[in-house]
Amino acid sequence: MITSEDIAILVRSTLTTACTDLTVSWQRHGYEKTNEVVIVPHMATGEGSIRTCIVKVNIHVPDIYDTANGCYETDFSTIKSIRDRVVNALKHHVEGTIGTNWRIESLDPPIKEPQYNEHFASVNIEAFVRERNN
Repeated sequence: MITSEDIAILVRSTLTTACTDLTVSWQRHGYEKTNEVVIVPHMATGEGSIRTCIVKVNIHVPDIYDTANGCYETDFSTIKSIRDRVVNALKHHVEGTIGTNWRIESLDPPIKEPQYNEHFASVNIEAFVRERNN
């Protein structure tokens, strides 16, 4: 049975191949220091031959310190740039040999990371699994 974790592994593999200069991992490592893309297997529903899975791709970007105001501000341009690259790499994918395909379901706005001076934006991928019983 193909799980959301299996789809997440395919998503990570696709991103690491397409975006070689980005850090793509399973958890956040460099809070407030680096841009990172974190893959999160989220949920799977259904039984039998047709199921759906959701995988979240979280784009973490440190905030920019504004010396004039003395506060941190969201780096919208970097978030948008990385999100565009992620969407282009993942926009529609078909794995015919194992019977899966995915599409971008939604793009969430940037959210403040609690306790850190950074924001993250999620790209939600909906995957469809149609296992073949040969």
